[in-house]
Amino acid sequence: MGLFLCIVACSNDSHDKERENFDISLLSQSSELQLSGEYEAFVRLNITYLKKAVKMNYRAGKGLCYLNMAGVNVSAGNYEKARFFSIKQKKTWKTLRMFITKQPSMMTTASIIRILNLMIKL
Repeated sequence: MGLFLCIVACSNDSHDKERENFDISLLSQSSELQLSGEYEAFVRLNITYLKKAVKMNYRAGKGLCYLNMAGVNVSAGNYEKARFFSIKQKKTWKTLRMFITKQPSMMTTASIIRILNLMIKL
């Protein structure tokens, strides 16, 4: 039983670290591309990360990608695209909020704090 708990705990730590690396990497790379004005590269990066988030089943990561895409489209004056991504992002966060409230035991404290911090930025 002790070995099982150790495996589960180590797995959760690894899972949290992977998500934390996802967030940090996406945010830093997105920021660099947005500041340099490389719109196409920014879009490609966020699409790549969106696919990673789907593969990881990382809802907050998906929401972050949609939020980035909405923001860059507002900056570029593409308001219809910005609206589309904003709606997708809000639906993702709504689903995430429901998941947290219905199954809090499935979430680690670190992941809940990270998600809530991202939600506050909205």
